[in-house]
Amino acid sequence: MHKSRHIFVLPGLLAVLSCSPDPVSFSGKPHFWRPAATEETLSAWPSGDTTVYVCTVSYPKGYDWLRDSSGLREGCLLRLMANGRTCLTLETGAATGLGPDGDTHHLYGGHLLSEGDIDGCTLLLRDGQEMMRFRGREKLCGYLQADGTAYSLWRDRDGYGFTLRKNADVLLRREQGRPFGDFGDPATGSGGALSLSGGTVSFAYQMPAGGDTGCFLCIGGSDFLLYKDRDIRFLDARLLEGKTWVLYCREDRKLMLSDGMTRYDMSYYGVLDWQEARMISREGIPGVLGTALAGRQKIPLYLLLTVNGTLWSGGTGTCIPIDGNLDYILCYDSGHHLALHAGMSRENASGGPVLWESGEEVIFVPGSCTAVLGNRVFMGISPRNRGRKPYLWSGRKLGEWGLNGYICAVEVRLSPPT
Repeated sequence: MHKSRHIFVLPGLLAVLSCSPDPVSFSGKPHFWRPAATEETLSAWPSGDTTVYVCTVSYPKGYDWLRDSSGLREGCLLRLMANGRTCLTLETGAATGLGPDGDTHHLYGGHLLSEGDIDGCTLLLRDGQEMMRFRGREKLCGYLQADGTAYSLWRDRDGYGFTLRKNADVLLRREQGRPFGDFGDPATGSGGALSLSGGTVSFAYQMPAGGDTGCFLCIGGSDFLLYKDRDIRFLDARLLEGKTWVLYCREDRKLMLSDGMTRYDMSYYGVLDWQEARMISREGIPGVLGTALAGRQKIPLYLLLTVNGTLWSGGTGTCIPIDGNLDYILCYDSGHHLALHAGMSRENASGGPVLWESGEEVIFVPGSCTAVLGNRVFMGISPRNRGRKPYLWSGRKLGEWGLNGYICAVEVRLSPPT
């Protein structure tokens, strides 16, 4: 990369934030006017063929789930709502095999996919109906339906293996290895770690290969080696712009992006120490998106760096994009406040303009509680203050629910299935 092509002047930006290496706290002042809860605001849901699905987790009255959210397994309730109306209620516990953990419940195509475990077996349920059951403890990290067939990708909870299944049949099993990706990544869509390549299910993973670490691509149950080397750690592999790209971290902590012919040093001349990253295409140019410690002060910034040397910032703290075009970035600071930014910035380390702030401490499940349809954003907000109710926000409050718990998933669908 040539210095003359660097549009984003990082050292000057870092000087602005150099007074404090901690994530910048938000002011807590809402940028949108939110009317008081009235009958009108509580029923202002989309009309026509648009349906907003919300899944909530609630604990028995009086239970302090903020202090111990995983201690109680019995008697919690899962509710699936469509435009504010409850359409499904499930109870957790030994009888159903379901737990209250928000990351085990996923919205997919207007349906609730739930992971469970019972009698040493892992369960997958759709709207409470069992789809598959198999021995062992595994975690769902990818799911797709294509031509009436369900494909699911699971990683071992105990150990380092994974399994690709077609309906209930095993297509691929590896006793060692880890797939890249998970649910809640807008770059991969609703399928999590699974994606469609020419109509065929595909994913990438890393696995020991002799004395090296290998990066593999699996298409339709058949896998092949992309790249291997010693003393490196792979972070991602994707098909971008007609090429197969791999992203890996070397022993010296430099982050490298390669298409098999050319390698790009994504450490920005040693200025960036990437903590987590994945590949993405920005205006047809491959790049790296993630959190990096920047400059001498090691300021944590959410950044996008493309192979031509262009650098964008999405903000500070824990940030995630909530749409594939990066038009909206949501940041969660150390004080438990949320801020919604309009895109990323090449001039401001704090990211794009702030569209909305929570104004209070909230609980947020990264990647699962947001949805975008057109230019409208939907977010499930769960205040930490027990006197406040979880609510759905989309420019204004659409609905709120008096429950001892939180919102764990949001999805918006056009022409939903009946």
